[in-house]
Amino acid sequence: MRRAAAGSGSDLGSHGNGLYRTTYTAAELKQAFTDIFGSIVEKNVNLSAPVVPVSQLDQNYSGRNLYVGMFHPLDGPFWYGNIKKFVLDKEGNILQKDKTPAVDGDGVVLHDASTCYQNSDKDGFYVNKGGVGAALLYQTDRKFYTYKDDGTAASDDLTASSNEFGKSNADVLTQLGAPDPEDLIDFLRAEGAYHPQSGQPPKKREWVLGDLLHSKPVIQQVEGTHEKIMLVGSNDGFFHCFIDDDKGDNEKGEGVSDPDYTNDEVREAWSFVPWNLIPRLKNLKTEGGTHQIFVDGSPVLYPSGSDMLVTFGLRRGGEEYYTLDVGNYSDGKYTGGYASPLWKWSIQSDILSTENLGQSWCTPRVGNIKVGGDVKTALFLSGGYDPAQDNDHYDSSDPGKTPNASDSRGRAVYAVDASNGSLLSTVVNFNYSNYPSMTHCIVDLLAYDSDSDENHLIDTIYAGDMGGNLFVFHDRDATGNEWNKQLLFKARDGATANDWLKFMYYPAVKKEIWGDYVFIGTGDRENPNDMNTYNYFFAIKNRFEPATIPWAHLYDVSGLGLDDYNETIRSTLTSDACKGWYIRFPNEGEKVVSYPVIYDYRDENYVRRSLVIFTTFTPDPPSTDQCNVEVFGGARVYMLDYKTGAPGVGTNRSTYIGKGMPSAPQIIYLKDEDDETIVRAKLIVTSAGNPENEGNQNDLAPRFDPDLTLPKDHGAPPIAPTIRYWKQN
Repeated sequence: MRRAAAGSGSDLGSHGNGLYRTTYTAAELKQAFTDIFGSIVEKNVNLSAPVVPVSQLDQNYSGRNLYVGMFHPLDGPFWYGNIKKFVLDKEGNILQKDKTPAVDGDGVVLHDASTCYQNSDKDGFYVNKGGVGAALLYQTDRKFYTYKDDGTAASDDLTASSNEFGKSNADVLTQLGAPDPEDLIDFLRAEGAYHPQSGQPPKKREWVLGDLLHSKPVIQQVEGTHEKIMLVGSNDGFFHCFIDDDKGDNEKGEGVSDPDYTNDEVREAWSFVPWNLIPRLKNLKTEGGTHQIFVDGSPVLYPSGSDMLVTFGLRRGGEEYYTLDVGNYSDGKYTGGYASPLWKWSIQSDILSTENLGQSWCTPRVGNIKVGGDVKTALFLSGGYDPAQDNDHYDSSDPGKTPNASDSRGRAVYAVDASNGSLLSTVVNFNYSNYPSMTHCIVDLLAYDSDSDENHLIDTIYAGDMGGNLFVFHDRDATGNEWNKQLLFKARDGATANDWLKFMYYPAVKKEIWGDYVFIGTGDRENPNDMNTYNYFFAIKNRFEPATIPWAHLYDVSGLGLDDYNETIRSTLTSDACKGWYIRFPNEGEKVVSYPVIYDYRDENYVRRSLVIFTTFTPDPPSTDQCNVEVFGGARVYMLDYKTGAPGVGTNRSTYIGKGMPSAPQIIYLKDEDDETIVRAKLIVTSAGNPENEGNQNDLAPRFDPDLTLPKDHGAPPIAPTIRYWKQN
């Protein structure tokens, strides 16, 4: 290897999901709602599940740390961002670093809670206090890198002087295209007159870390140390590598009888800015400019040979994907080397030749694939978001408006070699030019190993598009040659009411003997205030038959209450003739805003059961009162029996959990360190709520619903699914 090992990790990791929300005062609301709120919601302020990395001591279970990403909108191009670290006890309760509750009785984060890390004292839900962001205000040895990915770079070593993002790099000064590039670099690096400690007003920067609007941190233990790397993008222009040092005493175990969270520290190892984003960085310094998007995609971390690689996209920041080598991988473990990152490869928008990529929204799915007689580690990606979709929705002022017949970019599903980014064109390379049914852009996908107990090869991909089409691509016989393709289902069935249905999230899959149950919901999250569309959640039985499944072969369970599910209905739903079921949401404008997850358990009679869980958002009617926080809409969690769509917990299908757009659901498994036969499954979903201990009820803060309870698994004990981070879906 090219670098010395710095220590550790596990072959099991956690992909991060972050909570995104801000706090407003009444005065801020009054000023901000007109100028900011509309753009916030239109940019999808989704509250994604927080990051809960796996335990250092037992990689099959969740650890005791919870990481929350946040942002605070401002009237200008730069928004505040932060990541805060909380504690989980064995019951899944959320604690401060002194192990007292961090949330009130309603699950809302306390305004005076002290989160982990230095400089985090009574920082609570405030974005510009404590956390990773506060640590950056005091760090004096930050490192900034870039790379000319046009074939002219002198070295792939990002620490080389030719790759420094600094005033001594003439290429960088030219690429910035600013009247005073050296002053701009000082601003971006928060140095000189802009330093948050030694700088002087008016240049002194009060906050440095930009917003984490959509980027979700990935966190991985460094083997042999008490450090974790935390990789995340930000709209300050940089992809960041942070180091979490928990001093080795965050979990009860050998040598640790009483975990300590008060001494945890965090620092930044480095920041990286993609070369093609540099010309836009000057916009961050524009007085009164609009909010800027740069590195807003979520990273994925995975091994390739003896290297540990990270790949990330940009979402609305661009169409590209970038891959860096962040250290060493040996014997199933990450052994460090993060201090010496290397450039690996990038994906440009023309990689498919016949179809341009859209914006790089998809978090790559990583897994092994058979290519002819060889097995390769691959990244599976969708074509991306076509910005034309922003205006492709119902318009009450133009009732005769019809949906676009097709998009012009992003209509693709493809795979690249993880080691070098080259297109695996002979196996997974589907786009409009070779499969004309792919008429609309595809934002996300699920890559899935249908026989995971055997060859550990990705052999099936499911993807929904923005035209309401659900596709399946597969190589179930594992030939390694040409994959099969099929349009499985069309949500837009010709009925006018269904003209605007869109699939924006990847589905969940439950494998059955006869094939796959595929679960997916509709909703235009980029037009969250739409009150004119009824959306749906579908359960599709894919028996791998050649014909597209028609609506008429699905059972409408929308109007059925729990007591209505008699034996006749249940038999119909599970019959071969029935190709699945669907629910039309009861509220006009209610839309799915997360991918679904599956929870498997055994009931009190030891019968195996499964729930499909997802979240929705319903906008409130427009209000003329700019201080009315109810315009944030309502968040709900659905828990359904996967075979019938019946309520899975209690008598109602859904539970109201708070204001704003909710997170995706996340299921974690906590093992009792005092009794290892006890394992608790915990559902974490976030929304926004009013804090009880802060006088102004117009404030909003992160809320972790305390009343969401998963059915007890009566097996002994529940076994959490093994999480391999390079196969995260």
